[in-house]
Amino acid sequence: MILESATQILYWLKEFDGFANAKLSYQINRLTKHLFFQIEYLHRTSLAGERQLVKVISAEASGVEIIEGDPLDSEINVPIYKIYALKEKSGLNFDTWTENRFSITCRVIAITKVQEIERITKPALSKDALTFKIRMNEKPSAEYWINHLHKKGYDATYFGYFGDEMPIEEIRDYTGASIRPKHTKDSMDLGIKFCKVAFADGEFELTIELQNSALNSFWKGLVEVISEMEIMQVKSGNVVFNKSEWLNFLETETLPKRLL
Repeated sequence: MILESATQILYWLKEFDGFANAKLSYQINRLTKHLFFQIEYLHRTSLAGERQLVKVISAEASGVEIIEGDPLDSEINVPIYKIYALKEKSGLNFDTWTENRFSITCRVIAITKVQEIERITKPALSKDALTFKIRMNEKPSAEYWINHLHKKGYDATYFGYFGDEMPIEEIRDYTGASIRPKHTKDSMDLGIKFCKVAFADGEFELTIELQNSALNSFWKGLVEVISEMEIMQVKSGNVVFNKSEWLNFLETETLPKRLL
C-alpha cells in the first residue's frame, strides 16, 4: 500500500484508531531521509489465558523531514499514545508516552508488510480495582457495608466530594460514593470508591477502586467482607476468577493453574 497524500494517511490511521496504546520501533536514516518504522498493536484484546490477535505493520517513509521534536536515530518498542496525521501536509505526528515525541513530513509512505500473530494473553492484575459478580436476592444497602466493616474492626463512613461526612440515612444510591475509616488525619483524604453498583435478576455487580494507598488494610477488610458473600465471579485487571480460585488467591496469592 502506498500513501501519498495527507488524506490517504488520515484514512489509514482512522482504520486503526491511530494505533492508540501500540508499540513503535523505528530507525531514521538522516542522510537518505528515510524513516523505517514498525507498529505492533492489539487488534483483538482478550482476557488472561485467551488468545489475542496482534497486528504488526512495517512501513517506510521517504523524503522525510523532522519538523518537531528530536528523535533518536533508532528506538525499540516505544509506547504510543496515538499517531496523528498532519492537517495540511503528508506526514505523521508520533505522540508517544516518552519524551521523544516527534513529527515528520514525507513524500510517501509505503506499507511494506502486515503480519497477524496470535499470542496467549499474559495475566495482568489490577492493584487498585476489583469487579465482583455476586448472587443475591437484593442489592445491599449503604448501611450494609458500614455494619459488616464494623464487625471486621473498622469504623467506616461515607464522605462527599469535599471530604465532608455523609449521614448514612441520606444515602439511597451509593453508586459513585466513597467510603473510608471515620478517623482520618485529613478530611480531604480519598478512600475506596464504589464505581459501579448494579442489581438485576438476582445478580449484584460491584466495582470498587482504591483511591488512597494508605488504606491498604481497610481495602483488605472490605474485600474480605465481599468475599464472604455468594461470589460468582471476580475480575482483577484481565484475570477472571471463579469463587474457589479467588478464595485460594486471597490465601496464597497464587494465580489459577490454568493461567500458569
